[in-house]
Amino acid sequence: MRKVRVTAERKYFKKVIVEIEIPENLDQEYLDRWLWQNEDKYDWKVKNKFVDTKHILDEEVWRYDELDSEGIPTYGGHL
Repeated sequence: MRKVRVTAERKYFKKVIVEIEIPENLDQEYLDRWLWQNEDKYDWKVKNKFVDTKHILDEEVWRYDELDSEGIPTYGGHL
């Protein structure tokens, strides 16, 4: 008898938004570098917001895989 593995996966995520002030004279091309160098200005705000934020269901994926005699998937697809 052959075997098929059915897998269901739900993906959840949390999204938070924080706003911080940046220097007026900061060129846009250096914004990412400034953010890395000033992570202390927003890191704690993001982490604190994650605590109070609920998960949101993003998607649900179902798939099947036919297994060989050793339990290794040989063929499959999405359901």
